[in-house]
Amino acid sequence: IAPLLLMTRAYKRENFAQFMLFAVLACLVREDVALIVCMMGIVAWIDKRPWRYRLTSLSLGLGYFCIAFWITSTATVDSFRFASYYTWLGETPGAILLTIITKPSIWLRHIISIPTVDMMIGLFFPFLFLPFKRPKYLLLAAVPCIQFLFSRAGGSNVIFQTHYVALFLPALVLSSIDALHAIANNQTSRWYRLATIDRSMTPLALGTYILLTLVMFSPIAAIATHEAPQANKIAELSDAMQVKSHSIASSYRTLPNLSTAQHIYSLHYLFLGHQQFSLEPYPVPHAPEIIIQDTDDLVTYWLQVQGFLQPVADYHNGIARLQNFLKTYSPNILPHGTIIWEQSQNKTTLDLSHGPTANGPAATCSIEQHSADYHKLVCSVRETRDTVLFLQIITEDKTKLIPFTWRNYTQTLEHTAIAHFFVPKNQWQKPLEIHTVTLTGQVEIGPWLNISDVIKNIAIVASTTMHPPH
Repeated sequence: IAPLLLMTRAYKRENFAQFMLFAVLACLVREDVALIVCMMGIVAWIDKRPWRYRLTSLSLGLGYFCIAFWITSTATVDSFRFASYYTWLGETPGAILLTIITKPSIWLRHIISIPTVDMMIGLFFPFLFLPFKRPKYLLLAAVPCIQFLFSRAGGSNVIFQTHYVALFLPALVLSSIDALHAIANNQTSRWYRLATIDRSMTPLALGTYILLTLVMFSPIAAIATHEAPQANKIAELSDAMQVKSHSIASSYRTLPNLSTAQHIYSLHYLFLGHQQFSLEPYPVPHAPEIIIQDTDDLVTYWLQVQGFLQPVADYHNGIARLQNFLKTYSPNILPHGTIIWEQSQNKTTLDLSHGPTANGPAATCSIEQHSADYHKLVCSVRETRDTVLFLQIITEDKTKLIPFTWRNYTQTLEHTAIAHFFVPKNQWQKPLEIHTVTLTGQVEIGPWLNISDVIKNIAIVASTTMHPPH
């Protein structure tokens, strides 16, 4: 942020030497910042500044980006380091451009959405929407905006909740300053009259607006009303596994507890099948001795792939990759939605690929085993490759979404999906409502900067009941 702001400060003061210095420093931050410098040349063109401002900004920004693009492309297998973010439009830059030109309905539906509106409100609300009065400097944010809108995830409130907002702040700050300057210098405008109706009320109005902004967009309100995540059995188990093993793979929610492990791998990238900024396979040079799988993360995986071009196929392919990776591991299923997988030379001690026989989308459940505190239910449904199903189990005091942990994929269009659910014995007095459902939603950043699943719609496909054992 600082180099860009200092670059524009030098631009306004017409200090060309400082302008170039901070433009170069801004380019060195990361490759896409060079495109913001390039857009500064367009601003200089609008302001009819001398040619040295126009040409140097355009040539420096575009030239640096092309060189950085070439270096990073030759250093990886992919043509672009962030290629995986845009493969929903096509596998190559040419295919992406062809999709944008010939199939505008695909990307228009993607970028014209409620999450995009949410992103725009989050960016402009803290600035009183003043940048729209003097939008010239918003050109600096044009390229980052296009980057995020056309990415697989699209526009969302994640942009202003994370460090990505830094790419937008210089444009928003400069446009707001220009707007305030224009209002102050035009005492006949309605903006000026509105701000000076009652000068004594102006500080109160601004203070109220700032407070409203903090409540709506900062984590302050959420932190004040939510307790910090408590250490639970999963965290304690993670600590125990960390001591026991040197190489571990884990789901999202247990990764922080394992951060000091010698070798740690994310199940999310094993699910995707490629690295974060690349289409190269996710490397696992040291086979994990222990894998800690939080099955609730399968809901998160499904919500994340909903922005993909073929979300259902991508989800099933991801589950198949996970299952193939887990073939040589023996599972220990725990009550809190966690499975501990350990390397095993023998056949798995609990075969997850078999369960009660299901004839359709309605769940068929059985009580597989008893423990001192829980009844363990194993439920199965018949699922097709063009659907992704979940269980919604309604007990006396809560509703729980249960993902299907295992699927015995075959060459046919149908397969059996298996899920496990533990019911505390002292809480199962009445029949359980078990719905087979489909989900839509998105992933957001929670109040403690954790991943939060936001379910927008649950559609019931089939229903059944399960009576408590006598």
